[in-house]
Amino acid sequence: MQKILFVALLLSLSYSCSSHKSERTLASSFGNSNVEAYMSPQQGKEAFSKMYNIIRDAKTDVNVTVYSWSDSGFSKALHAALDKKNPPKVRVVMRKSVFKKHLDDIAKLEAKGAMFKKAKIQLHEKFILADSTYLVNSSANMSGGAKIRYSENFVFFNAEDAERNSDLYSIIRDFKQEFAIIWNSAHDHITEKEKYVADVLNHKEKKANKMTALKNLSLISSSMNYKVTSPSKRDFKKGSIIGLKRIPNKTNQIWMVKDSIIKAIGMAKHSIHLNINHFNLKEISDALIAATKRGVDVKLAVDSQEYKTRTNGKEMTPQFVEDWYKEYGTKNEAPVRIKFYSFVPHFSSWSLNHHKYIMIDYNPKPGNGTFLLTGSYNYSKTAEHSKFDNQVLFRSSEYQHIYNAFFEEFDYLWSQGRDERDKPKTRLINYFKTVKNDLLPLHSSKPVALSWKEATKLKAEISKSFPQSRTFYKFKHCQFYNVKKDVYLNRDAKSECVAK
Repeated sequence: MQKILFVALLLSLSYSCSSHKSERTLASSFGNSNVEAYMSPQQGKEAFSKMYNIIRDAKTDVNVTVYSWSDSGFSKALHAALDKKNPPKVRVVMRKSVFKKHLDDIAKLEAKGAMFKKAKIQLHEKFILADSTYLVNSSANMSGGAKIRYSENFVFFNAEDAERNSDLYSIIRDFKQEFAIIWNSAHDHITEKEKYVADVLNHKEKKANKMTALKNLSLISSSMNYKVTSPSKRDFKKGSIIGLKRIPNKTNQIWMVKDSIIKAIGMAKHSIHLNINHFNLKEISDALIAATKRGVDVKLAVDSQEYKTRTNGKEMTPQFVEDWYKEYGTKNEAPVRIKFYSFVPHFSSWSLNHHKYIMIDYNPKPGNGTFLLTGSYNYSKTAEHSKFDNQVLFRSSEYQHIYNAFFEEFDYLWSQGRDERDKPKTRLINYFKTVKNDLLPLHSSKPVALSWKEATKLKAEISKSFPQSRTFYKFKHCQFYNVKKDVYLNRDAKSECVAK
């Protein structure tokens, strides 16, 4: 269907993470202003405002993929686009489970002319494409948390003056094809007063085995693991124009995104900075360990949810740590830091590290072979074979300002809440251990970057001081534990919180 990509990347010098800055310039627009990067939470409101403007200002069409939607500004932007005298065509494709929460608003939007569809498979991509000119691809969902609490990235592309042979024109074309595949395979959502039946978009199917030369900007998506087929009768009745069938390889199933990431890791010469929310692919963990053996400086910044006291065959961050210790000894510190904000993470108190990017051989000087893969793709089998997910490859010195912004973000998370000695700030650690007014907090609004050993030590101290901590998991949706009364409390610190 879409072009099949086998990543062939040129690499050169690198730059390892060492500055441990507590503040950032966030000057990602320096250089080529046609491509800009924004980082939440510091720039979250600005990034969301920019996305709203892209939707509101669209002239011909605006196409949006949605995994999660709790942000009212998104709905207002859609209404504003449709309320114009000459409104654009508005297409929104969402994962099926999101519809139930927004039926009333969707009905109002469809009455104004919007078209909504339910994705055929789980939709995890988060991009907006307007007028075949403006694109934002992000790790962020349409949520308040993504705007003001989580660590997220947004990359904006402006191809207004792009020539047909340019990288910007190419990446816009690739995302148009990606949206067409998602849209045409999706089920139409029909409401009583809808103005238009969902239309059909042009899509081009590429030869499955044809090698495609990569440009300086390239889309690599999980949809490339599928070929276009005729829809089943059942899907056709629901509005699907095409069907999708996974493309098997000789032994099992092709992995377009994972294999591209592994190839990139295998070509690293000096450094790898992986900033990730979920990590569940052992082949990538093994590739990272192999890179360390070649002398590559590998660093992982992960979310609090990735910390586990034992390996379990599923989460690969603890597996990477265990394998690293086997190779280099437990006296050394594994090159992993956790954005630690909770003993028992729960969505009600998340301060997520929600990034999904890997940067190879970063160097602050342009022209030294840095490249970046970033998008919506969590490192998991479900992302590859059960979801629509993507990564965008940057590999040109023209995007040095983008590399700088992503490196600054990694460096910030690597050193968040740490002092000039590169130790966790005492007040942030003590917050988790201190009982105040008989209350022990389960979550903190101020994350701190902890090494694996530091996180293990902190949890051990809590377990020793508070044996009841083994029950925390059942009450992870609660905010406090009252050590005197042996009860859990909600955010108001007064009402009792029961187990779930």
